[in-house]
Amino acid sequence: MIFPIVTYGSESWTVRKKERKKINAFELWTWRRMLRTPWTDRRTNASIIDEVKSKRSLEATITQLKLQYFGHVMRTNGTLEQDIMIRQVDGCRRQGRPRLRWMDSIKENTGFGLEKLKGIVKDRNKWRRLVAEKTRNRERTNIKR
Repeated sequence: MIFPIVTYGSESWTVRKKERKKINAFELWTWRRMLRTPWTDRRTNASIIDEVKSKRSLEATITQLKLQYFGHVMRTNGTLEQDIMIRQVDGCRRQGRPRLRWMDSIKENTGFGLEKLKGIVKDRNKWRRLVAEKTRNRERTNIKR
């Protein structure tokens, strides 16, 4: 019951490395609380994950929700959401490193450019297979086995 509450609205998140670590730490903290494992037991994160036998990490669930939402919006024609996702905003760039955009995370997660993604999204079954493939074997970033 906890994870659906945590992932509420996660479709619109831009997750950086720092947030990714916090998500993984929260997930492990939650599993430890559910197993009633005190910190004095000094168990490794890998042993907790092996005991829980979760099918997918919280980070992978968030990625799946984002990709599903992207596919939904891209299949609709002429919506404001689609225009906001795809279009660039006019104006000059700020000084410093460019900010991470939501579309950047979609491209990174799928490994494809925007034009190829538009083609894949039109075929719903192909898109669902791609989303399942990209989120199935998602490694946890802070677990060493």
